[in-house]
Amino acid sequence: MKRHVKGLRGFQKHLSYLKSPEYSDFQLVLNQFAKDHTKVLFIIPPINSRWQNYTGLSEPMLQQFDRKITYQLRSQGFTHIDDLTNDSHVPYLMTDTIHPGWRGWLKMDRAIDPFLTKSVSQPHYHINPQFYSKHWQQDADPKIAARR
Repeated sequence: MKRHVKGLRGFQKHLSYLKSPEYSDFQLVLNQFAKDHTKVLFIIPPINSRWQNYTGLSEPMLQQFDRKITYQLRSQGFTHIDDLTNDSHVPYLMTDTIHPGWRGWLKMDRAIDPFLTKSVSQPHYHINPQFYSKHWQQDADPKIAARR
């Protein structure tokens, strides 16, 4: 692996998480959760900041992704969200690119434990079929895509 590391510098410079058919795939999952009245806790992990900087992954793009996925969740009644995206710089939060380290597991456990052990309100889901659209899949700005 060591001999490949130099080749990874800057290789994600043009990568975007903002345009993808996977947003509609995600919507299928949300639809099923709503149909089954499932109480769900979503954890949005950060990207390890050292990896992000090394590979050139855009911070503004990651912030837009966070806003987009959070909008898709909240606007449909999925309000139990543990958003850790602003913690990408915390040492030992992530062990590598996307896997939680000991601090990451500890922080997530602080959200998971009360979700599992205390009474959590039943969400009121309202599924919006617009999230299946090509506009949503391909538009980077959630407010613009949602209006179409």
